[in-house]
Amino acid sequence: MRRPAALLAAALALLAGAREAAAWAPLDLEAVPRWGELPVRYHIHRKSIPGPLSGFAAAAIEAGFAAWSSPACTAWQTELLGDTDDGHAFDDGKNVFLWISDVWPDELGAADSIIAITMPVWDADGVIGDADMVFNDVGFCWNDTGEGGCIDVRSIATHEEGHFLGLGHTNVRGATMLGSYPGGTSARTLEDDDVEGVCALYPIGGTAVANSGAGAGGAGGVAPGGEDGPQSGAGGVEEPGSDAGCSCSGGRGSPGSRGALPLAALGVLLSRRLHRRGAAQAPRER
Repeated sequence: MRRPAALLAAALALLAGAREAAAWAPLDLEAVPRWGELPVRYHIHRKSIPGPLSGFAAAAIEAGFAAWSSPACTAWQTELLGDTDDGHAFDDGKNVFLWISDVWPDELGAADSIIAITMPVWDADGVIGDADMVFNDVGFCWNDTGEGGCIDVRSIATHEEGHFLGLGHTNVRGATMLGSYPGGTSARTLEDDDVEGVCALYPIGGTAVANSGAGAGGAGGVAPGGEDGPQSGAGGVEEPGSDAGCSCSGGRGSPGSRGALPLAALGVLLSRRLHRRGAAQAPRER
């Protein structure tokens, strides 16, 4: 049974409690994962889009990417290659965005907790090579307004696309990459902190900037980066009181410390996992 966003308790997971200090953060504080070539190409599994959303879901995904490409200071670009029948597959080099409406896979977390999940994979040099995005239509209802107890497709797509391009969470209130969703459509619009992040990762001219300061962080429980396989992370959102959320980092080690602060409609956290190239399963949110 789908659970409206209004029923979710509020939580924001931070590395060390609630802080007001600004700053965007990369997926991993050491590797600073980024795509090596632009535009980054992706497919949408259109047949997987639930019928009531078919008129706007794909456009919402494209609009989210357009928002990330719009700042004059960034070179970030994406290209939609069209439809696909493929599902999500770990580290296959094909970026697929899809909806799951029948049985939510156990490896992606609890069906009544994970709203959406992004699974970036990067190598030892921090170059992202694959990132699938999955929306949960099993446990949650969706629309194009974020009203009526449902979730705005474009808001969540835009947030997850921030993880797709390499951003972790921030603790700047109102930012798209804040680890909470207040409902409505406010997350569709980038704030200054979001712009600083995308322009630092993909600046005009290609100068790399690692991190602007001490935000909520892109990694929970900092661990050394791996040298013998791709790093992976998973981004999603879930209600507090359980262990998973917007998990967006990679590296060797176990999940780090997690805290929760009642704040808005979604709970998020960060964890670190290592998945060697050729692994069959997607990263678990724990």
